[in-house]
Amino acid sequence: MVPTKTATLTALGALAVDHSDARLRALTEYALEIITVQDASGAFTYVNEAVTRYLGYAVSDLLGRNAAEFLHPDDTDAMRERFRAVMASEITPQDLNRFEYRFRHRDGSWCWLESVAVNALGNPAVVGVIAHSRDISWRKANERILLLNHARYRTVADLSAGAVHEYVMNAAGVYELEWVHGTERVYGCNEQEYRRLGWKSFHVGEGWEEASIARTQRYLAGETIEFLVKIRRADGQIRWVEVKNRPIAEPSTGKFTRLVGVAVDITERKQAGDALRESEFRYRTVAELTSGFVYEATVDEAGETQVIWASPGFETFFGCTIEDLNRVGWRSFFLPADHAGAIQRRKRIREGERTEMELALKTFRGDTRWIHLANQPVIGFDGTVERYIGVVHDITDRKVSEEVLRSQALAIEVMHEGVVLSDSAGVIRMTNPALDRMFGTVAGSLIGKHLRALPCDPPLDRRIAESADQATASTGAPLVSELMVRGSQEGDATLFVEAAITSLVLRGERFWLTVLQDATTRRLLEREVLEASNREQQRIGNDLHDGLGQELTGIALLLRGLENRAEREAPGLSASIEEIALLVNDAIFTTRALARGLSPVTFDRGGLALALVELARRLSAMFHINVRCEADDRLDRGLESVNALHLYRIAQEAVTNAAQHGAAGQVSIALRFDAERGLLRIEDNGNGFNPATQQSKGLGLRIMHYRAQMMAGSLRIESARARGTVVSCWFPRGS
Repeated sequence: MVPTKTATLTALGALAVDHSDARLRALTEYALEIITVQDASGAFTYVNEAVTRYLGYAVSDLLGRNAAEFLHPDDTDAMRERFRAVMASEITPQDLNRFEYRFRHRDGSWCWLESVAVNALGNPAVVGVIAHSRDISWRKANERILLLNHARYRTVADLSAGAVHEYVMNAAGVYELEWVHGTERVYGCNEQEYRRLGWKSFHVGEGWEEASIARTQRYLAGETIEFLVKIRRADGQIRWVEVKNRPIAEPSTGKFTRLVGVAVDITERKQAGDALRESEFRYRTVAELTSGFVYEATVDEAGETQVIWASPGFETFFGCTIEDLNRVGWRSFFLPADHAGAIQRRKRIREGERTEMELALKTFRGDTRWIHLANQPVIGFDGTVERYIGVVHDITDRKVSEEVLRSQALAIEVMHEGVVLSDSAGVIRMTNPALDRMFGTVAGSLIGKHLRALPCDPPLDRRIAESADQATASTGAPLVSELMVRGSQEGDATLFVEAAITSLVLRGERFWLTVLQDATTRRLLEREVLEASNREQQRIGNDLHDGLGQELTGIALLLRGLENRAEREAPGLSASIEEIALLVNDAIFTTRALARGLSPVTFDRGGLALALVELARRLSAMFHINVRCEADDRLDRGLESVNALHLYRIAQEAVTNAAQHGAAGQVSIALRFDAERGLLRIEDNGNGFNPATQQSKGLGLRIMHYRAQMMAGSLRIESARARGTVVSCWFPRGS
């Protein structure tokens, strides 16, 4: 039993009065507390035997020494203030002073003491400050552990960005809140408000009460449980909370009556997880729908790789599974020449670099395929790359096409004919060396320029425009025309070239491919042959007209004179002589017709204009149709005779076709100016035809085109079923 302070004062007073140290020692020897008396300077004047049990000192070790010598440095100043306050107080129950401090043990350690001091300086029996002290080191240690645990709880709550709680099961078997920290972050209210509202008020949805009861049974079995729950915060927000609770058993009973846990708001994490799953679904869907395949692989520092996932197109391409490829090794699928490059590319991927290339691979089936491969590194949270994603497209067909195109390009490069590719706007997109040589230009200098830059007569862009009728262009058949190419420098000879123009549609855009072949020598030879033929025909025609025709005319005159004489001398012969004269006149008419047919256009007899008028009159009578002609005779000036004959034959063929094949009733022939060129136009109202199909069958149409080319002109035929036909021939006005 610990003596009271009043009893102690009384006992000490009695001892002082009796001066009986033996009796005082007997009273305090077995006290459980340390009893000391200090004078006004703080020196010990009395110490009981308990000091040896608690502090290890003998009584003599402390008597006469100041208490400040044994205090912890951190407590010295505070204890001096307390000592002065005690000495300044009077001896009343209200003046009792209680304080805690650290006192040095004899072994050098520090012992926590709790002392109650009474000022008895005014008591002549004591003349000092009496202190009752007890060892509270164990309690202080427990308090420190509790403080550390509380600090740990708060630290865990702060670091987890959540709330830490502890629940205790009451007598009814329900867990009640003991303490909580961090509710603001999760529940949107302070700890007092959370305690007032209760944890149940934050739950939303259905089934949470049944789930809570089921978890309680598991807690009682000592099971740690982690679960998700949807709550409504104090501010009305709906959030997702992840809770992890661990039951703690009471040491005395072993029952799990306490529950410590952490609640963390994972709304953003859950949304991110949902978004990640949705993104993963989209990623795999896109990977499966891509024309090639997508794969994911690991890569180590040495550049070695292992495929860990691939879309379904992987097996279709390689003819094996991922496991088969990893088992055999990637080198079995790469060409030996590409092994080192593959290692280097993967090392670049390890450094975070995206790679892209085209290469050939061998499949499990043994065939070789070309692929386009793009690899993207996957950078981890620590900034390192241990995985990458690759996208593969099979480009074997494209590679084959490119090889064909390269072969074709090489063929175009070595062709003797000039080749030019132009777009629908007339801009040159491609030329070959032969064309550059033909026009005397630097290789590639014409690309990007307009076709007007080519010194052609007529201009190539105009010839393309004239040839670009829809019916012909749609067949894909080349349109052949002749051009004159002027020399790039003064004194250079003029070339005659044959242009084969083909319409192409590339990537939805129309292009024109023109192949130019030097036809100068051939054209000159053909021209000489035609001119020789024309000269021979003209000579024969002149011979018929001037020779045989005149002779027959002379015979006709002689017969006329013989007929007159017979009427006088032998009337019976007159009828026979007249019949012979009629036959001779018919022969004269036939001779003149043959002469005109062999040489229909002669400038000494009116030229082309008059010949066309005569042609219209004669064909009207021959086919019993209406053929009209309007011809400007100014075109005869400067027009070569051979070209005039070509134009005449074109008109003759066009009118004949209209009458014989088109069943035309009306035909018009027009010869007029068209800017710097001449234009011969023949139009009928016949049945019409398809020029694209008939041109390859009819010899007459091909000859008409050929005659136009011989003049360095162009011919266009426009016709459709039941719409008649228009034949237009443009030709140079001068020689």
